Amino acid sequence: MKRLALLAVLVGGLVACGGSGAHSQTHRQTHERRYRVPSSAMEPTLNCAKPVPGCLGTASDTAVVRSTGAKNLTRLAIVVFETPRAAARVCGEGGTFIKRVIGRPGETVKEDTQGFIWIRGGPAQTWTKLDEPYISRHARELDASRYANKQWSVPAGAYFVLGDNRSASCDSRAWGSVPARNIIGPVVRIIRAGKVLRPAGDGAAEQGVAVTLRRPDANAVFALDGKLGRVIAHAGVGEYDGDGSALDGSESNFYAYGPDADALWKVMKPLIEEAKPRPGSYVELEYGTVMQSSIGTVRIRLP
Repeated sequence: MKRLALLAVLVGGLVACGGSGAHSQTHRQTHERRYRVPSSAMEPTLNCAKPVPGCLGTASDTAVVRSTGAKNLTRLAIVVFETPRAAARVCGEGGTFIKRVIGRPGETVKEDTQGFIWIRGGPAQTWTKLDEPYISRHARELDASRYANKQWSVPAGAYFVLGDNRSASCDSRAWGSVPARNIIGPVVRIIRAGKVLRPAGDGAAEQGVAVTLRRPDANAVFALDGKLGRVIAHAGVGEYDGDGSALDGSESNFYAYGPDADALWKVMKPLIEEAKPRPGSYVELEYGTVMQSSIGTVRIRLP
């Protein structure tokens, strides 16, 4: 495990979170996996822990991944995947990586002399400059000389992926596109210092509600999980994203996202109160994505 974390500084590998204890979680609503991020390849969107070179966090982020493969995969989604064989040869290490989807099947990707990415695809076959606000000018300039004016064709049934920290990322520019069958799924949440964040650049400027119930009744959790999805969908205020429960029963978490956190909580609150939250329970209303942290999070004690 230590060897993987060390090598991942350059190649962007992941360490799976699992095993015994309260930090391991099961998820009923959707099949999800959690991965610790030991690499700077996706900084600053995903933090790894100092003093590893290039890392900005005091601790490594945890990426929560929905295991749906390449189904309905969108451009700019952050995905976890198993690398093609070429990655181990070129980067010095293969395995489970995390990157951002840039090019889709059948498209052509180009990097210009300033580090900007261009996409060509569709009937018109014209070049379109990709808007990537999560990459700073400085980060782009550091990488501009490596692949200036290079082009890559994305095969059918494959995806072209890049790390946000381009100069520290060994990615599709070096070893080619990722076959759809290798993709585990998209990152749906980022856990950083106890806060639940939404990935930036995934095409959604969503707000969220995260409920934490301490020592909940198992039957109440099961019932609540089913009711929340139906009520949120019926009200049309967002999307219920499932629940997670600590293996030791110490807490359960419920997540929902939509354009208005206050409207979401208004719909969810009666059901949460029916579950009779115990002391130490709370809800967090999230008014920004991981790249909009200045907007802030409001925590409300329950009951």
